[in-house]
Amino acid sequence: MKETSTGDSSAYREIIKFSELLDDAGVPEAKFEASVVRGLDYYTGIVFEVMDTGGSNRRAICGGGRYDNLVSIFGGQKVSGVGFGLGILTLQLFLQTYGLIPESIMTRHPADIFLAVYSDTERPFAVNLAERLRDEGVAVEIDVAGKNLSKQFGTAGRKSISLIMVIGPQEIESGNVTIKNLVTGTEVKCEISEVSRMIGEGIFQQGAN
Repeated sequence: MKETSTGDSSAYREIIKFSELLDDAGVPEAKFEASVVRGLDYYTGIVFEVMDTGGSNRRAICGGGRYDNLVSIFGGQKVSGVGFGLGILTLQLFLQTYGLIPESIMTRHPADIFLAVYSDTERPFAVNLAERLRDEGVAVEIDVAGKNLSKQFGTAGRKSISLIMVIGPQEIESGNVTIKNLVTGTEVKCEISEVSRMIGEGIFQQGAN
């Protein structure tokens, strides 16, 4: 039986060729690590992990690899590809470690307003309203778990969403809502159709009547 040296291995030659391509692309930091494996069997080629090498947060930020047969499993032609998974928590830790998250983002929730829903009866209207507001450029968070109003107010406060609007039978019937600023405690009444404009103008933050 003929012995095969490492240099005759197609896998070895692929690693060497890939390393050379990385060098040519200006990525000299990449190195081969035999202990790196991925737990998914659809990978058919080189797998990788992207590491934080700064010293303070030495861990994998994301990992993935090459696959040739994955797309065809779901129908259609065979298409090669490369994919990776990125953990939100690991990315957050990386950004925090090196001070890369602006203070304005750290202290403010991405939602402009929280829609608190009185009951399941009003939920379809509230969901539709949330989508309309989003289409108008307002970042909206809405309760979909059926929590009571007290818990919904608590959720908004815990997430540092300063504005909250209750959608109940009276609001739907009248077309008027009350926006409460959870920071200042002020309330502003307005027509539902005016909510996005007034948020954009910062009226609710001022507590104007």
